[in-house]
Amino acid sequence: MNKVLEVKNITKSFGKIDVLKGVSFSIDQGEIFGFLGRNGAGKSTLINILTGVIHQTNGGFQILGGSLDKVKGKIGVFPDVDNFYADWSANQHLKFFAKVQKLKIQQKEIDEKLALVGLLKDKGKK
Repeated sequence: MNKVLEVKNITKSFGKIDVLKGVSFSIDQGEIFGFLGRNGAGKSTLINILTGVIHQTNGGFQILGGSLDKVKGKIGVFPDVDNFYADWSANQHLKFFAKVQKLKIQQKEIDEKLALVGLLKDKGKK
């Protein structure tokens, strides 16, 4: 089976504080994988390393058999910050994420999607 992600002995320290200590695992193609743990366990830190937001102190990883630089355009992360786009309406969110995915979408199509989930009448609200 093809390895989609291989993480080998990743460590991350901030000053004298070790946040990640020797994290290793692999994910095969088609496998579903989740990060579970208490607050402060290092889940977000590891995701930030795997997406290039920060760099590990030691260890390494491969995504799709290569380096992060080769696959950055094929991956995406939506941070767990709940107020990242707090001032945007439902309409603005859909337009933005369509643009991010390079989809050409008309307002009529956006309205259809909003109607499907019961948000059409509130499309301009935050």
